[in-house]
Amino acid sequence: MIVEQWMRRDVVTVSPADDLLKADRLMTAFQIRHLPVLEANGNLAGILSDRDLRDHALPTGIESLFPASQQYLTSLTVAKVMTPKVITIEPLAPMEQAVRLMKTRRINSLPVVSQGKLVGLLTSTTLLTFFDHYMAMGSGSIRLELSGGTEVGEQVMLALRTAKIPLHLFRCRAAVSGEEARVEIILSKDHHTQAMAALTQAGFPQVSAFTFLPE
Repeated sequence: MIVEQWMRRDVVTVSPADDLLKADRLMTAFQIRHLPVLEANGNLAGILSDRDLRDHALPTGIESLFPASQQYLTSLTVAKVMTPKVITIEPLAPMEQAVRLMKTRRINSLPVVSQGKLVGLLTSTTLLTFFDHYMAMGSGSIRLELSGGTEVGEQVMLALRTAKIPLHLFRCRAAVSGEEARVEIILSKDHHTQAMAALTQAGFPQVSAFTFLPE
């Protein structure tokens, strides 16, 4: 499964010139902990977290408790507090890659960028939803991905049905914008070898295999 199928698309953002009072109020109003920072041209300039506010200014929501702090928050811009070097991922990257990236870099928010433009956001909450969705299928599963022409979904399904291979999930994404159609299959690891043989025999030698959950 790829990132764009799980990312949040309605992302709340701020600009580098916005003050921290605005950022604080946005985090409080939308109950979020991360705000991507966008330049006027839409390029990603950085990211602002609730930790940035705590470390460099005041705790999120404090202006509602202490009105006198509003002047202090308005005196600081997002550009002075944000993290400018942002780790990002592409929308067509596998979710396993996103999980490993967030785990190894110890980050709770991962902006999804295409050609320099923000198109979505993954958070630790997204990953919990992702794991919850797939844990029901069992940790002994494996995911296969392949692509092809417009009929690839029917061809792959026929090959697997002929080989009598049970599937946990079968999903085909239609070809769009000149891209090939993409097929995703989740099945038991016990049927992995049999499935690969059936797909190779059916003319699909290029199949990407991913273990169900990252080590």
